[in-house]
Amino acid sequence: NSIIVYSIDRDFYTDNKFMINKKTGDITLQGPLDYETEKEIFLAVKATDQGTPPREAKVFVSIKVVDVNDNQPQIEIIYKSASDTEAQVAEDASPDSPVVAIRVTDADDG
Repeated sequence: NSIIVYSIDRDFYTDNKFMINKKTGDITLQGPLDYETEKEIFLAVKATDQGTPPREAKVFVSIKVVDVNDNQPQIEIIYKSASDTEAQVAEDASPDSPVVAIRVTDADDG
């Protein structure tokens, strides 16, 4: 039978972030993605004919999520002592004396 119905196997992928057009098989995004929590998504797509008995084929689709710059950098100040709340430097300190360290992290790739 030449009439085919497409579907996503929800036993394999239960999230509703992707939908499939039952007539064309086109897969579209339906909800937000977050690279930091899910870098790759696998869908099991079924194509079922309308014959008697119906026959089906299944293919696995891999979708890679591409990171965008959606997180701001996080800045941490590291003082000389854990009890310090401000940086201090003696007026007679020599050049290149350590004052404070700054550590920056960013959850985005790249």
